[in-house]
Amino acid sequence: MLIFIVGVGRSGTSLLQSMLHAHPEIAVLPETHFFRKYVARPLDRWRHEQAGAEAFRRTLLDDDEYLRAKIPADETLSPFLNGGRALDLCEAYGQLLTLYCNREEATVVGEKDPRLIDYLPKLKRAFPEARAIHIVRDPRDVLLSRRNAEWSSGRPDWMHVLTYRAQITRGRTEGRRAFGGGYMEIRYEDLVTSPEETLRTVAGHIGVGYTDAMLAFQESAEALVGNKERDWKEETTGPLLQDNTEKWRGRLSPWQIRLTEQVCAPAFDWFGYETAGEDVDLSWEWEHLLRIAPLTGTGFEYAYSVARYFR
Repeated sequence: MLIFIVGVGRSGTSLLQSMLHAHPEIAVLPETHFFRKYVARPLDRWRHEQAGAEAFRRTLLDDDEYLRAKIPADETLSPFLNGGRALDLCEAYGQLLTLYCNREEATVVGEKDPRLIDYLPKLKRAFPEARAIHIVRDPRDVLLSRRNAEWSSGRPDWMHVLTYRAQITRGRTEGRRAFGGGYMEIRYEDLVTSPEETLRTVAGHIGVGYTDAMLAFQESAEALVGNKERDWKEETTGPLLQDNTEKWRGRLSPWQIRLTEQVCAPAFDWFGYETAGEDVDLSWEWEHLLRIAPLTGTGFEYAYSVARYFR
């Protein structure tokens, strides 16, 4: 069995990863980004495959994220080295997953990468037997968390909420279409307030039995969280924070709350989040946003999403 954990960044993917990895039958890779970097992007994949297995072996030896898995590159690429077959990066990724699963003596293997929410159809085509677990969180708490995380704190609020809107819509639509019954959604709030009940549901979806070891996840979190990530993932390695919900109250301004609720309105309907109903006029901000966002490059896709979906 193969699983992928996805979600908008700062929605609890690391916590779920650690809880599942603590199960004796489940092994979840550290976040290698292998599929996203080397398989999902056609031009990058073609370039590496044309260069050959030996050149790609050297690439992996310089890839700090890959090295976190502690699987030798020679083993991952063994079918293709020393006169073997032509390099196939999707097959190499499958080899990595198999090796990791065998090393951990597990029956289920997976990887957590929030950004794989953008590649769900490709994941399903590459691994037809895979299942996807999409964890969602109140978009206001996601905004607050992304404002504080080192990797995202320098980005403007509008980019965070537009990213949420685009990714949550894409993940839900394409996840259901591609994976069918193999796609599952859970709420972060349910995971922290009712962890046993929620994890029993997740375990059933995966096809394993629930175990209390999943609640003793701190040791597995220590093994999965890299040193560079600890500043913004420290909560994952500590005790479960069952009150870690609605942190946005008193910390976001009325403008930020209204912006998030209006842009991410579908999420409030889909997942049962209640709006605060802040009465703030956003008309000027929207006109300004849609004028400048295409100039930012990475903001273009999200500006387009608003222009298309926002009313």
